[in-house]
Amino acid sequence: VHGDFNTQWYLGVGSKVMSTMLFNIFSPHLIYITIVVPILKWRHRKNAVHAVLQKDLNTIYTYPVFSMRLPQVLCTIFVCLFYCTGMPTLLWFGFAGLFFLYWAEKWVMLRYSTRPPAFDHQIAQRVIAILPVALILHLAIAIGAFGTNAIYPNSVYFKLLGEATTKSAKDSDYMNDYQLRIQKVRLMSVSYTHLR
Repeated sequence: VHGDFNTQWYLGVGSKVMSTMLFNIFSPHLIYITIVVPILKWRHRKNAVHAVLQKDLNTIYTYPVFSMRLPQVLCTIFVCLFYCTGMPTLLWFGFAGLFFLYWAEKWVMLRYSTRPPAFDHQIAQRVIAILPVALILHLAIAIGAFGTNAIYPNSVYFKLLGEATTKSAKDSDYMNDYQLRIQKVRLMSVSYTHLR
């Protein structure tokens, strides 16, 4: 079990997250295009031979109802925003995943689906209402990742604060690990703006 965002975490967990997101760019679409569509075409040809009436042919050649993949979209957005602070390549993986998802869904909807049901604006409003949660989680993980000792050691932080603040901060029980990380990220951003 990894206790922090360190090198072992990025090698163990981060690499698996990256490979899973890379796999999710193509796998859902390739499965449908290479397996489901040929099976649908084969089934149509096989069953059309036995059709007697036009009604039978209409039933055989009716494609399945188009279903939206909003859970996959939200999963891609949440995972990318959750881990992109330490692994910025995930943003490109998320972009590629959503790009290919859009074009694959458009192709499936226009060629291999029946007319989708009339969706109203409530689905889009629900998705928009959920997205701020991804932003809050992104900020929390960013504080945890940038506040780690591997990036910004405590000794540097206490040295910048000064002797009096260092003694009171070390002696008080008020400053736990996450509060220390928030302070380090704040100091890091202030020192960065002064260097520019």
